[in-house]
Amino acid sequence: MHNDIPIGTAAKSTGVTVLTMDCVSCATKIDTAARRMASVEDVS
Repeated sequence: MHNDIPIGTAAKSTGVTVLTMDCVSCATKIDTAARRMASVEDVS
């Protein structure tokens, strides 16, 4: 895990909720792309 946040700097938390995504393939693509982002710590 990389710690790119300087000491004394507060981390910012942002949440995103996607509603009514019925296509499993689309949801998987979004999930995979989010997990590949360096700044993303959790995808559920």
